[in-house]
Amino acid sequence: MKVLLVSLNAKYIHTALGLYSIAASCRAQGKTVAVKEYTINQDLLVVLANIAGQTPDVVGLACYIWNRELTLKLAAALKKALPGIVIILGGPEVSADAATILAQHLCIDYVVQGEGEASVPELLTQLAQRKMIAVPGIACRSAGGIELNGGACYVQDLDSLPFPYTEAELSQLGNRILYYESSRGCPYSCSYCISASTRGVRHRSVDKVCREMQFFIDHQVQQVKFVDRTFNVMPTHYQSIWRFLTERSGSTNFHFEIVADRLRPDEIEWLATVPAGLFQFEIGVQSTCENTLRAIGRQNDWAHLRQNVQSLLRSQNIHLHLDLIVGLPFEGLTEFRQSFNAVYELQPQMLQLGFLKMLPGTPLRSQAEDYGMVYLDHPPYEILANRFVSYAEIRQLKQLEEVFNQTYNSGRFPQTLAYLVKIFAGDAFLFYHELMLWWEEKGLLGSSHSPDRVLDCLREFAGRFTPEQQTWVVELLKYDAICDGGKSLKGEALDWNRQRWETTKNNIWRNETIMQCYIDDYRFTNWREIKRKFPLEVFAVDVAKWLQTGGTELSGPTPIAFDLTQAKLRWRVIAAEDFPLEDET
Repeated sequence: MKVLLVSLNAKYIHTALGLYSIAASCRAQGKTVAVKEYTINQDLLVVLANIAGQTPDVVGLACYIWNRELTLKLAAALKKALPGIVIILGGPEVSADAATILAQHLCIDYVVQGEGEASVPELLTQLAQRKMIAVPGIACRSAGGIELNGGACYVQDLDSLPFPYTEAELSQLGNRILYYESSRGCPYSCSYCISASTRGVRHRSVDKVCREMQFFIDHQVQQVKFVDRTFNVMPTHYQSIWRFLTERSGSTNFHFEIVADRLRPDEIEWLATVPAGLFQFEIGVQSTCENTLRAIGRQNDWAHLRQNVQSLLRSQNIHLHLDLIVGLPFEGLTEFRQSFNAVYELQPQMLQLGFLKMLPGTPLRSQAEDYGMVYLDHPPYEILANRFVSYAEIRQLKQLEEVFNQTYNSGRFPQTLAYLVKIFAGDAFLFYHELMLWWEEKGLLGSSHSPDRVLDCLREFAGRFTPEQQTWVVELLKYDAICDGGKSLKGEALDWNRQRWETTKNNIWRNETIMQCYIDDYRFTNWREIKRKFPLEVFAVDVAKWLQTGGTELSGPTPIAFDLTQAKLRWRVIAAEDFPLEDET
């Protein structure tokens, strides 16, 4: 019997951990099971032909919020193309509603309820033996109707599960994001989350996790993303794993979803010693509105969370990804603006604006009428409006998210954006809202723009400000472009002032005594090599003071600061007093 487990992933870089884990459990029982991954962007007929060409007897399909409709279409097409095939459906989108799925979709033969590592191997055994014995956790049809066979099943001993990935699979997947879980369940009961329906947290043993992490490291996997709902629940668990990872050398990055206000001062101090690039943290703030947090059953100590995030950011060794959710109860536009500004002020590397999903089976969905929730009836069940925020406001926030992702979350314009927010009296939400309205006016919404184009848009947007403010925007854009490498920004960004100050720049390059104050062992060789190794830019404002004071002090518009770079574009500021400037134009 040939078995194929299939997933339609949101992106090529993603992997389907659930299928790999079930396949590993099947193989441990001597069954031959293959995993095949596609994406939702591939043509359905192409996917169908590829699966049919492998002539499987059984196909298991993973159903998630992002692929439900396409997966059900694929199941129906498979049943027509291969009439004798057995189709098993599993995943969070169908697990809690198996009876409805079987009643409405006759192409589906079985639905996995809960976790499939125990139930799917048993189902395959019975299929191979052509038996019709009920399998716990597997919903099916019978002469008497639909049988749920005990409902959802869960694996209590996670150590009983084999490692999800084979060596052959790792060699093919190493450049993609590999998902892993050291625990299942969540200690919290946030009403918008599917985990609110379960209780307790089950952990894989630390020794087993560490052995499996070593396997990833040895195979030079690019990124391992822990899907634990809250990784830092049990100190003896997460601390041991973190310490193990810091003691190993390798290039693998590890992503964890944590609750930041649970971190203790000694842990914050220790995390400051972690090698840069080893860890990446995702922190779900969701809201800073107390009424909202109470309504969704979430407990955030905002003051402690903010303090811990600030400490982590000061160390500059761990990438921080913070989340907010639009559309939660009691959070209208005014309250969301406050949440946005509070989190933005922390300046994480990424701030994700998510939109509430009214997931089936969650407590919040059962309370939809209480809050006037209006949402899509089909996946992704996204919020359209409620008693606190209108559809027009949701729409504007969607547009703001688009602009925000192409500016702030790109990481390319930190100094420019900081200055622009300063112009708006520190109200970041107001700035991005105004930028969004301008983006809409210019017909820029709905498209992804190149870094060059976004830079030019920011420069054009600054045309509404005073001449001095425009000068600052232009010069900070140049600085940001240079720090970003400049290679992807081939427009005007690196041409500003290029032909100015030539004599002064030549004098700087020739003065070995002063240059050695900035670059050890500097020697003037020839013009071609010097200009290649140490490009020099002059700024029409005091960028140095801006950087030194964190944007609190502005000087200008007198050109008084230089930047120069060595290899790998490491920029250094040359003191203005070392070289008096002369405007040679």
